[in-house]
Amino acid sequence: MRTRGTDEVERLGELTTQCDAACLTVVPASMGLPALAAHWRIDIDAPVEVTPDGPPYDPSGRSLHGYVWFIQVGHQILVVEENGFTGDQDELLARLSEESGGARVASAFWNVNAVVRFGAAEGGRTIVPSEEVRHGEPTPPEAAELDDLLAPFRALPEPPEEGPWTNPDVGPSWEGTAVAMLLRWTGMTLPDDLFDLEAHTVYLWSR
Repeated sequence: MRTRGTDEVERLGELTTQCDAACLTVVPASMGLPALAAHWRIDIDAPVEVTPDGPPYDPSGRSLHGYVWFIQVGHQILVVEENGFTGDQDELLARLSEESGGARVASAFWNVNAVVRFGAAEGGRTIVPSEEVRHGEPTPPEAAELDDLLAPFRALPEPPEEGPWTNPDVGPSWEGTAVAMLLRWTGMTLPDDLFDLEAHTVYLWSR
């Protein structure tokens, strides 16, 4: 049961297809790269060369690796994690907001397992806990401006325990909805070269 979202949601959904799994986090540029690098556990003095084979792979499965890069857009910085999820943490979002003087911060996350989440903070506290957008949970009063983006999911029938809700073709674009919420909450406009690794200084995260 596919219901069309707004043109903007669908456009953003198409954009996310350029990266199978990613996390986008928006913070004020006033935080500076050194502080952000510390939160993301990145060595800011050690950028890596992007190879066609992607980041190093640990066949033992003991560690995960991925690329991360920082894009300044006006007075904000967009942290892009390929196959990462650091920004998808309520505690981190609240801390980033607190350290930036209470500013609005947010993250949008998606992966290959059709998990799509959005979280937001302001005033040094979590406003919208990171939640899968397909659940269509009503937003708190402080984030009422986002509620119309989730409303289409609440208009769908109750999801069965197994069935259509496991399919991302149900409802508007899940990924597009999460990114649209991110942009509305922070006021950011995504750059055209968002996923163009050659256009950015890229670092390696490892866990």
